[in-house]
Amino acid sequence: MTTGDDPGNGNWNHNVSVYSPPYLFKGERPVITSLIDSEWTYGDTQRITVDRPIAKAELIRPAAVTHSSDPNQRFVDLPLSVGGDDGTTVDLNVTSNPDLAPPGWYMLFAVDANGVPSVAEWVHLQGPAALTAKDAGAHVHDFAGAPEGKVTGPGRKRASEPVPPTVSGCDRHYGSANVCVPTAFPAEVEATTAARCAWLEQNDYGRLEVNGKDDPLRLDENRDGVACGKGDVRRG
Repeated sequence: MTTGDDPGNGNWNHNVSVYSPPYLFKGERPVITSLIDSEWTYGDTQRITVDRPIAKAELIRPAAVTHSSDPNQRFVDLPLSVGGDDGTTVDLNVTSNPDLAPPGWYMLFAVDANGVPSVAEWVHLQGPAALTAKDAGAHVHDFAGAPEGKVTGPGRKRASEPVPPTVSGCDRHYGSANVCVPTAFPAEVEATTAARCAWLEQNDYGRLEVNGKDDPLRLDENRDGVACGKGDVRRG
């Protein structure tokens, strides 16, 4: 609902606009039936249960809208892995990067395959005891107060910055809830089954079972349910 006044003549605008999101007309909403812990820490794996299988889970910062702008807006995807015979036990991977999700309160939504979200549950995201407010809040770099160094000149901008796998997130199609197979491998790793499996073996990932039928990283080429098996690497 939106309403407001008219600053031009000082009159109050009595018109009311009511918006009904389309997802409310796509069927029954999923329900988060249990939340093990509402106090979350960066890098955690948090478990929830739902009344039926879901496709994804998200954190959304509470709104702080003024003059058509929401400076507090934040949408954080939570990589998930599904357990249980009925797919209603879900482990959520919490980002380890406070730049992606600053500390504070968030609404947790579980979303089904039709894009219909649950009613939100409130969770509080915080760092470990050693993480201070300065570390986790808005970052002020040392060079901001006293800039120095050489100016590189116009047009000398970097187009991108390499992001390590720990920041990119975990692909929960592989392994158990406490195993983080990176969604994006380091730049030096070729996008082939053999190269990715060699990197996983080098970093002691061990046996990786495939969760479900999807294989987005192409680690199970022979479709036997085990990623980076002998048949997969031979095909890679």
